[in-house]
Amino acid sequence: MRDEWDLALEIATALGDASERETVAWRIYRGHRSARALENLLAVIGPQRRDEVVSQETESIHANPGMNLDDARFLLDCDRMGDLERYVIERARLLNGQFYYDLPALADGLMRSGYALAASLVYRSLLDSILAQARSKAYHHGRDYLRNLEVLAPSVTDWQSWETHEAYLERLRTEHKRKKTFWG
Repeated sequence: MRDEWDLALEIATALGDASERETVAWRIYRGHRSARALENLLAVIGPQRRDEVVSQETESIHANPGMNLDDARFLLDCDRMGDLERYVIERARLLNGQFYYDLPALADGLMRSGYALAASLVYRSLLDSILAQARSKAYHHGRDYLRNLEVLAPSVTDWQSWETHEAYLERLRTEHKRKKTFWG
């Protein structure tokens, strides 16, 4: 189903109004920055402007101090992995592990691309959320996240101000020692 923005773009195209078409394409893109919206914008303004637009949007994303999963997903989808790593590390304290539909894709992408610290921070937020809420039905996901953390830990050469994996694991064992279903 088309929304009003797509319809406005279609009307501007049918009328041959290139200026209005570009204005509408930018509005659509700015309304919801995503890889799909980027491709639609580039279809109007030209694919040769891809690097320029993605660079501008990356700067805009970094300028916002908040954590926006759509922005993180945009960086992932545009293969801006170094920028995604920076974004996640700078905002890791804002990660909410309850966003378990979105965060695993970010963590997996970071892990596959070799950004072990950032991936670890995302997996930790997911695991912390599961254990804090004692969601036993999600413990199997938590064990998967813990396994990923074990795989990533040797690759992290600088934990910066974050707990080392060993310290994190010890804290988990202390705080959640009674969750035998998780540890079993």
